[in-house]
Amino acid sequence: MNSIFWLMTFLLLAISFVFILPWLRNSLTMLVISTLITASSYGLYLAWGSSQHLKQYYSVQAKFSRLKQAELRQLLAEFRKEEFRLRARLEKDPTDQDAEWRLLDVLAIKALHNHEYVQAVQYWEKALAKIPDRQEMEIEKGRISGILKAIRKITH
Repeated sequence: MNSIFWLMTFLLLAISFVFILPWLRNSLTMLVISTLITASSYGLYLAWGSSQHLKQYYSVQAKFSRLKQAELRQLLAEFRKEEFRLRARLEKDPTDQDAEWRLLDVLAIKALHNHEYVQAVQYWEKALAKIPDRQEMEIEKGRISGILKAIRKITH
Protein backbone atom coordinates (compact mmCIF):
# COMPACT_ATOMS: atom_id res chain seq x y z
CA MET A 1 0.00 0.00 0.00
CA ASN A 2 2.77 2.40 0.93
CA SER A 3 4.76 1.58 -2.23
CA ILE A 4 1.69 2.27 -4.39
CA PHE A 5 1.40 5.69 -2.76
CA TRP A 6 5.00 6.54 -3.56
CA LEU A 7 4.72 5.23 -7.10
CA MET A 8 1.67 7.39 -7.71
CA THR A 9 3.42 10.37 -6.14
CA PHE A 10 6.34 9.99 -8.52
CA LEU A 11 4.11 9.60 -11.57
CA LEU A 12 1.96 12.62 -10.69
CA LEU A 13 5.03 14.72 -10.04
CA ALA A 14 6.54 13.80 -13.41
CA ILE A 15 3.29 14.50 -15.23
CA SER A 16 2.84 17.83 -13.48
CA PHE A 17 6.25 19.00 -14.69
CA VAL A 18 5.25 18.28 -18.25
CA PHE A 19 2.23 20.59 -17.91
CA ILE A 20 3.85 23.30 -15.80
CA LEU A 21 7.05 23.66 -17.79
CA PRO A 22 6.33 22.89 -21.44
CA TRP A 23 9.92 23.52 -22.53
CA LEU A 24 10.91 20.47 -20.50
CA ARG A 25 8.63 18.07 -22.40
CA ASN A 26 11.26 16.42 -24.53
CA SER A 27 14.45 16.91 -22.64
CA LEU A 28 16.67 15.08 -20.29
CA THR A 29 16.37 18.05 -17.93
CA MET A 30 12.78 17.00 -17.16
CA LEU A 31 13.90 13.60 -16.03
CA VAL A 32 16.70 15.02 -13.87
CA ILE A 33 14.53 17.70 -12.24
CA SER A 34 11.64 15.35 -11.53
CA THR A 35 14.05 12.78 -10.09
CA LEU A 36 15.69 15.40 -7.85
CA ILE A 37 12.35 16.70 -6.62
CA THR A 38 11.10 13.20 -5.94
CA ALA A 39 14.29 12.27 -4.11
CA SER A 40 14.16 15.48 -2.06
CA SER A 41 10.50 14.84 -1.19
CA TYR A 42 11.47 11.38 0.07
CA GLY A 43 14.25 12.97 2.10
CA LEU A 44 11.91 15.56 3.57
CA TYR A 45 9.41 12.88 4.44
CA LEU A 46 12.04 10.78 6.18
CA ALA A 47 13.34 13.82 8.07
CA TRP A 48 10.07 15.45 9.17
CA GLY A 49 7.13 13.36 8.12
CA SER A 50 7.87 9.95 9.51
CA SER A 51 5.69 8.42 12.17
CA GLN A 52 8.15 9.07 14.98
CA HIS A 53 7.22 12.75 14.82
CA LEU A 54 3.51 11.97 14.84
CA LYS A 55 3.47 9.69 17.89
CA GLN A 56 2.15 12.45 20.11
CA TYR A 57 -0.90 12.76 17.87
CA TYR A 58 -1.61 9.06 17.42
CA SER A 59 -0.60 7.67 20.79
CA VAL A 60 -3.01 5.80 23.03
CA GLN A 61 -2.97 8.72 25.46
CA ALA A 62 -3.89 11.20 22.74
CA LYS A 63 -6.74 8.97 21.55
CA PHE A 64 -7.95 8.63 25.13
CA SER A 65 -7.75 12.40 25.60
CA ARG A 66 -9.70 13.05 22.39
CA LEU A 67 -12.33 10.52 23.48
CA LYS A 68 -12.66 12.17 26.90
CA GLN A 69 -12.97 15.61 25.29
CA ALA A 70 -15.72 14.32 23.01
CA GLU A 71 -17.54 12.81 25.98
CA LEU A 72 -17.18 16.07 27.90
CA ARG A 73 -18.59 18.08 24.98
CA GLN A 74 -21.55 15.70 24.80
CA LEU A 75 -22.10 15.98 28.56
CA LEU A 76 -21.94 19.78 28.43
CA ALA A 77 -24.49 19.76 25.61
CA GLU A 78 -26.79 17.69 27.82
CA PHE A 79 -26.32 20.21 30.64
CA ARG A 80 -27.28 23.05 28.27
CA LYS A 81 -30.44 21.18 27.28
CA GLU A 82 -31.24 20.53 30.92
CA GLU A 83 -30.68 24.19 31.75
CA PHE A 84 -33.11 25.17 29.00
CA ARG A 85 -35.74 22.68 30.24
CA LEU A 86 -35.40 23.86 33.85
CA ARG A 87 -35.68 27.52 32.85
CA ALA A 88 -38.84 26.66 30.91
CA ARG A 89 -40.27 24.88 33.98
CA LEU A 90 -39.50 27.91 36.12
CA GLU A 91 -41.19 30.22 33.62
CA LYS A 92 -44.35 28.11 33.89
CA ASP A 93 -44.17 27.81 37.67
CA PRO A 94 -41.73 30.18 39.45
CA THR A 95 -42.40 28.39 42.76
CA ASP A 96 -41.11 25.01 41.48
CA GLN A 97 -38.45 24.30 44.13
CA ASP A 98 -37.22 21.16 42.43
CA ALA A 99 -36.54 22.98 39.15
CA GLU A 100 -34.94 25.88 41.03
CA TRP A 101 -32.31 23.87 42.90
CA ARG A 102 -31.62 21.67 39.89
CA LEU A 103 -31.07 24.77 37.73
CA LEU A 104 -28.65 26.13 40.32
CA ASP A 105 -26.83 22.79 40.26
CA VAL A 106 -26.51 22.91 36.46
CA LEU A 107 -25.36 26.54 36.56
CA ALA A 108 -22.74 25.60 39.17
CA ILE A 109 -21.40 22.83 36.94
CA LYS A 110 -21.29 25.27 34.02
CA ALA A 111 -19.40 27.82 36.16
CA LEU A 112 -17.00 25.13 37.34
CA HIS A 113 -16.28 24.15 33.74
CA ASN A 114 -15.51 27.82 32.99
CA HIS A 115 -13.12 27.96 36.00
CA GLU A 116 -15.44 30.37 37.84
CA TYR A 117 -15.02 28.64 41.18
CA VAL A 118 -16.47 31.41 43.37
CA GLN A 119 -19.60 31.55 41.22
CA ALA A 120 -19.91 27.75 41.27
CA VAL A 121 -19.67 27.69 45.07
CA GLN A 122 -22.35 30.39 45.31
CA TYR A 123 -24.69 28.44 43.04
CA TRP A 124 -24.18 25.22 44.99
CA GLU A 125 -24.69 26.95 48.33
CA LYS A 126 -27.99 28.36 47.06
CA ALA A 127 -28.92 24.94 45.68
CA LEU A 128 -28.24 23.29 49.04
CA ALA A 129 -30.53 25.79 50.75
CA LYS A 130 -33.33 25.06 48.25
CA ILE A 131 -33.17 21.24 48.21
CA PRO A 132 -36.30 19.93 49.94
CA ASP A 133 -35.81 18.07 53.21
CA ARG A 134 -36.84 14.65 51.97
CA GLN A 135 -35.08 11.33 52.45
CA GLU A 136 -34.50 10.81 48.70
CA MET A 137 -32.73 14.19 48.48
CA GLU A 138 -30.01 13.25 50.97
CA ILE A 139 -27.88 11.77 48.19
CA GLU A 140 -28.04 15.04 46.25
CA LYS A 141 -27.21 17.05 49.36
CA GLY A 142 -24.25 14.77 50.05
CA ARG A 143 -23.00 15.08 46.47
CA ILE A 144 -23.14 18.87 46.51
CA SER A 145 -21.63 19.08 50.00
CA GLY A 146 -18.76 16.85 48.89
CA ILE A 147 -18.12 18.99 45.82
CA LEU A 148 -18.15 22.17 47.91
CA LYS A 149 -15.71 20.64 50.37
CA ALA A 150 -13.35 19.62 47.55
CA ILE A 151 -13.48 23.05 45.90
CA ARG A 152 -12.83 24.85 49.18
CA LYS A 153 -9.90 22.56 49.84
CA ILE A 154 -8.41 23.35 46.40
CA THR A 155 -9.01 27.10 46.51
CA HIS A 156 -7.74 27.67 50.05
